[in-house]
Amino acid sequence: MAELKYSKGEINRAGAILRSTDSEEYSIDDFIWALEVLNNLREMCVHPLNAFQTTLRRKMKVADPTAIASQRLKRIPSIIGKLKRSPKMQLARMQDLGGLRAVVCSMDAVRELEKSYLNNSYNRFRHVLTSHKDYINEPKSSGYRGIHLVYKYQGATNPHHNGLLLEIQIRTKMQHAWATAVETMGTFIGQSIKSSEADEAWNEYFSLVGSAFALMEGCNPVPQYAHLDKMQTFKLVEEMTTRLAVVDRLLAFRVAVEDITRNGGSYHLLILDTASQNVQIKSFGIRRINEATAEYLEWEKKAEGNLYMQVVLVSTENVSNLKAAYPSYFLDAEEFVRIVNHIKAECL
Repeated sequence: MAELKYSKGEINRAGAILRSTDSEEYSIDDFIWALEVLNNLREMCVHPLNAFQTTLRRKMKVADPTAIASQRLKRIPSIIGKLKRSPKMQLARMQDLGGLRAVVCSMDAVRELEKSYLNNSYNRFRHVLTSHKDYINEPKSSGYRGIHLVYKYQGATNPHHNGLLLEIQIRTKMQHAWATAVETMGTFIGQSIKSSEADEAWNEYFSLVGSAFALMEGCNPVPQYAHLDKMQTFKLVEEMTTRLAVVDRLLAFRVAVEDITRNGGSYHLLILDTASQNVQIKSFGIRRINEATAEYLEWEKKAEGNLYMQVVLVSTENVSNLKAAYPSYFLDAEEFVRIVNHIKAECL
């Protein structure tokens, strides 16, 4: 089991170095040291994540037995991007270095699962809730929707993990399809649509589609489109989908992948090469987690500056669920395309 090798001050100094990658203030040795600190901090999240996932699966059996749960350690490019976007954020306080996600069948299931965490009358969850964001009632301007719960870990058997912050995301399949398409399109245009830092047309398109999806689920629209009714929103989606050739682009992005079911192990390193449209999967047993995180870091170093490569270390209960849990790493936006085609049909 991993142990924290660095002080809070050292962790925050590492964050400052990673935030300054575009300057000459620090040396390459400083940057390598900062990556080692970050990787150690991510390793510390593994045990708490496993404990949280056990609880999440138990709760999902009640809310939606068909739900898919997954966990991941946040990617270094995502961490650095977040540090740069939030200059006052300290690395030691970042809330989603370790994260879990539940993808459920309906809004009712989202609310049931959310309630099972928040309702203390039948909740034995000992960990401390530090943040509850409802991006379904209040969608982000980007179009993103989902429930985010951040907990401070409080364990009885491993107190050295206490205080680590972990995030639980709860989404419907439709919300997950939207997020997958954002990641997939962002990968291929080399821009962060997710952070609303892409060309204006792409930011506008996915924000608009997020609003349409919200209306389809009987939820609040994205604020900037609240003045539009459902059919007006659908017609704008249909127009922009055609103009940007969204369907053709997304269907052309699918990658070749080996037979996933042949991979054993609890942890899976996904290495996406968009240039060759191929994804490589390296699997590790639960006792090889230190080896997995070390190899994760090495691949991230290889991917540094390579616009065509993305790497992530994830875990799912069943290896056959990998693609369903992380479709953006297989560039699979078919569910999004299916829903958008349904919207287009409604406009005929």
